[in-house]
Amino acid sequence: MKSNVIRKLLPVMLMITLTAGIAPVSYAAAEEPAQQTEGVDEEPVQDFENEDADDQISDGNNQTEEAEEVREPEVREPDLNASEDDSEDTDAVQQDKSEKVKTQTETENMDELADVYRDVIPDGEYVIGEKGSRQVLDVKNGSKADSANVQAYQSNMTAAQRWKVVHDSKGYLILSNTGSEKALDVNGGIAANGQNVQQYTKNMTAAQKWVAVPNEEGTIILYSALGKKLVLNVTDSNNVEICEKTDTSGTDFAFYSTQTETVKSERTIEDGTYLITNGDQTLAINSGSDGSGVRKVSKDGKSAKKAFYIAYNEKKAVYTICSVYSGRFLDANLGDVVPGAVVSASGTEAREALQRFWKIEKDENGQMYIRNAANNQMLGSAADGELITVPADDERVVRWTFEQSDFYWSEKEIDTFAATKAEISDLTNGIYQITTSIKTEMTLDVLNGSKNDRAKIQLYESNNTNAQRWKVEATGDGYVRIVNIGSGKVLDVSNGTAKSGTAVQQFQSNNSRAQKWIPVKNENGTYTFYSALGRNLVLDVSGAGSANGTQIQIYDSNETPAQMFKVYNTKVVVASEGKVLEDGYYALTSLANNKMVLDLSGANSANGTKMQMYQSNGTLAQCFEVKYCKDGYYRLRIVATAKTVDLKSGGLIPGTIVQEWQNDDNTKNQRWVIRKNEDGSYTLISAANGLAMDAGKAVSGETVTTQETTESTNQKWQFVPFKASVSEGCYIVESALASQKVIDITNGSTAVNANAQLYSYNKTMAQKWQVRTTEDGYITLQNIGSGLYLTESGNNVCQANNSGDTEAAQWSLEVQMGGGYILINKASGKAMDVSGGNTANGTNIGTYIVNGTKAQAWKFNSASIIETGFYEFAPLTNTGLRMDVAGGSSNNGANVQVYSSNGSYAQRWWVRSTGNGWYTITSCCSAKLLDVQNASTAAGANVQQYQNNGSNAQKWKFVMGEKGIQIVSALGNVVDVKNASGKSGANVQVWSKNSSDAQQWRIYTAARPNKIGWQNPSGYPQVSSKTVVLPSYCTGYFTYVSPSTIAYDATREDCINAFIKRAYEYIGTRYIEPWSSWPGDAVDCSGFVLQCLYATGMDLGIYNPYNHRWQAWQTYNSMNWYRNNTFKPVSTSNMQRGDLIYYNGHVAIYLGNGMMIDSWPNQGVGIHPVSSRGTVIGAARPYV
Repeated sequence: MKSNVIRKLLPVMLMITLTAGIAPVSYAAAEEPAQQTEGVDEEPVQDFENEDADDQISDGNNQTEEAEEVREPEVREPDLNASEDDSEDTDAVQQDKSEKVKTQTETENMDELADVYRDVIPDGEYVIGEKGSRQVLDVKNGSKADSANVQAYQSNMTAAQRWKVVHDSKGYLILSNTGSEKALDVNGGIAANGQNVQQYTKNMTAAQKWVAVPNEEGTIILYSALGKKLVLNVTDSNNVEICEKTDTSGTDFAFYSTQTETVKSERTIEDGTYLITNGDQTLAINSGSDGSGVRKVSKDGKSAKKAFYIAYNEKKAVYTICSVYSGRFLDANLGDVVPGAVVSASGTEAREALQRFWKIEKDENGQMYIRNAANNQMLGSAADGELITVPADDERVVRWTFEQSDFYWSEKEIDTFAATKAEISDLTNGIYQITTSIKTEMTLDVLNGSKNDRAKIQLYESNNTNAQRWKVEATGDGYVRIVNIGSGKVLDVSNGTAKSGTAVQQFQSNNSRAQKWIPVKNENGTYTFYSALGRNLVLDVSGAGSANGTQIQIYDSNETPAQMFKVYNTKVVVASEGKVLEDGYYALTSLANNKMVLDLSGANSANGTKMQMYQSNGTLAQCFEVKYCKDGYYRLRIVATAKTVDLKSGGLIPGTIVQEWQNDDNTKNQRWVIRKNEDGSYTLISAANGLAMDAGKAVSGETVTTQETTESTNQKWQFVPFKASVSEGCYIVESALASQKVIDITNGSTAVNANAQLYSYNKTMAQKWQVRTTEDGYITLQNIGSGLYLTESGNNVCQANNSGDTEAAQWSLEVQMGGGYILINKASGKAMDVSGGNTANGTNIGTYIVNGTKAQAWKFNSASIIETGFYEFAPLTNTGLRMDVAGGSSNNGANVQVYSSNGSYAQRWWVRSTGNGWYTITSCCSAKLLDVQNASTAAGANVQQYQNNGSNAQKWKFVMGEKGIQIVSALGNVVDVKNASGKSGANVQVWSKNSSDAQQWRIYTAARPNKIGWQNPSGYPQVSSKTVVLPSYCTGYFTYVSPSTIAYDATREDCINAFIKRAYEYIGTRYIEPWSSWPGDAVDCSGFVLQCLYATGMDLGIYNPYNHRWQAWQTYNSMNWYRNNTFKPVSTSNMQRGDLIYYNGHVAIYLGNGMMIDSWPNQGVGIHPVSSRGTVIGAARPYV
């Protein structure tokens, strides 16, 4: 009966053998790393066996000494007890296999079962997996210890997942882990359902013996020699145990031999670069930052990711398949023998890694199959397109077609490609600047302009040096050599290394492949430079960077901007297109934004100042003299500076800045072709680089550059004839003869006929002029200080009271190159002129016939009507009156009036800007602000003073009226003298604007006070924001004065804080009598107090550090101050923080809460209780 069973099992066994790829072949495993708990980081690599002289793959095996010789399944004679003439049918005699299995297992005669199935699994090394899964038996963590758990884990081909099968004499299988050499073992040898399975040192007990019983599906059930129908089982949690075999329990296993037959292949296709396709799909690299992911994708679109270089290895008689994109080889996941192993692109060298070699087989229909040399399985595809290896009969096997690609991998391929360029190169011989398409202004550059071999080639901002000039020379074979003009050295791949990421350098010419390139022009006009080293390597910007110093390298072609370069011929020839525009003065308006014009940034006269787009303002920084020159090109000069519109450094590349530079008729950097467009606009082409002047985004402040010519509106301009004009507003009028020399009214006079002169700019109102435009286009100049108009009188110029209505007070403007404007008097036709062209202060200003000299050229510089400072305000109703705080009050709500001029702080006002043309006006007597009562918007609302609250009731704007300055409230009305009174004591209010004298003021500059706002009463020492200055007799060591730290408008509290803060700064300073010096040196008690008072600018006259040291009577100033009532006496029961405390012969500063600070012998400056110095004899208040 046994022989009958064997005969019926032979087909099943044969199927298992074929599925597992069992063959008596040599096998060598690389050293294997320890298995990881959650996956494998370091992977073993299958290698070819060392080859003999003929390089044939050797026969033999690699089984352990324990393994017995592999035997063919033994065919036994039929049972001798069976009758030869038995009437039973042969099929009845030979029981059904499943019935036989059932019968024998039920008998629990395991020895008999082992003998029957001894030949199902030949001795050898296997990976044992679950049916339909890539989970395999695995020793957890790759442990080599006894009792290490056995689990099911994703196949990774580590030693922890390989099992050596040997049979004992009875036919039982002993499964030993290759990594640990321990046996698959039932824990404790306990024949119980759910008993855990582990590894353990071989002991040949029934716990380590197994019977491999095949089933109808061709898989294996492993029965334990412990009997009781116990079989090997994988739980839902992937643990391995034994369980009782039922119809629903027990795991079906597949045995995958690791000793596969080494594949060999005849040459079926020629070496070359191919697309490996299947229908409308193709193999491609499509995932992994390192280019390791590979799967089927659509054939549409050219990409290096879809190209593979296939090469036949004559010695090994197999192929390698290498990605042109990543330089990595198609790899069958360490030769994983479990079907469904993912195929990736892995490793940049094939070496002896068997899993990176493939057999390419052709069937009778000419279709190709790809078989892996490591696991003898076919290249197939999962449902999602992922590449896998599967058995030959698996439905996932893919039939492939190989289509020639135009990517160039081998030297032969790249040479063949180069030959196609031999007659007509994509890039002709010449000298070029080569830039990256990542950022056009970044160009190929030799580091530091070096002339040395191996100097780095980098990206660097265009600077037009020879370190950035490259001579392209054809070598005659389709390649070009690229030579740096500055060094004479050649663009070279370091050490000729044909590897992605190798640096590019310069090196002396050696005609090697490392110095040969094929420039290929792309559809977008850029160039890709292929290296003669092949392997699809091209010139590349490392990391796609754009910073100065970014390394240039070679890299696998990937068609990114990092591999696309623009080239610019240094021998640009731009033909003249003749005269299309009449000479004249023009403003250039952008067609992209008609509010924006070409403008000299900041009207700066420095060479190199950029040209920009700016809103039209009619200034000479936007006026250009356009002149057609004899050489057939145009020149554009900037009227404001008399300098010329210039191309920065003659830059060749797009993005080169347009700037101003001193005129030079010998350079094409300052020559332009003006091309008229069909729409009536114009395009300006640089004669230096052939690129168009470009307004960019055409927004205010946008730098103007040259760019490749397009039909874009930002390259189209309107030439608008320039009409000289000045916007209405306040200006200083500066002579072109000398900077900061301006038109000034002599002595700041407000008198009619006061003379105009040239004077250094001093920000006074005598030098500020309100420009107004008449209906017929003339301008008038009204002096801000006097309200009178600049008028011609004979050949002289003075200020006159004519409201600008007479022709003698009206002036036209004409442009003068580099000087500004000529002011021509309407009445006489003469130009305003600086007498004799003299620049000395006080030089007379008159009129003279127009002569084009700088003595007649003027610049209008915008100015504010008033500067931050101190002023008195006189109403035009009576300029002998002044705006005044009634009674010099310091109270909130104190009334504001006009009052006879008396020079008091009640009539002095501090004007400060709050931004955007608004100001606050602060009374110097109170430090409170001019304020509209209750923030009223009603005409007649009272004007008062009030503490700062930031409201619009306290914000004011100064506007020039017909005769004087108007003070406009942010609430809308104008400061007004009630009833237009000219009497002292008249009230000040706000009223709707009416331009009467009651609303116009003369503003006079006033002296800066030492202190405004709070002050000690008269008779006591005054505080000041200014530091005390000692008398001249004070010399030598004892002249130190603490600087004042209070503001102009410091309050009493501010002064007390500054006083005490200074006291704290002296803590730790030693005591020496009589001494008054700096912190850290020495002070006695009164010398210490003196320095703290100085911190508030309090000048105590004869009580100073010098006298304190050298005048004996000042040794004890504490008592001098006490007896003389220098400071206001106060009751000791009513002391406040900052008061002085007097003791007998001593003084201290009160801090509050019963504490004081003083300087004391042997202690220095420190803080102590008031009671610590004995009896207090008095107190005084320095800040009343």
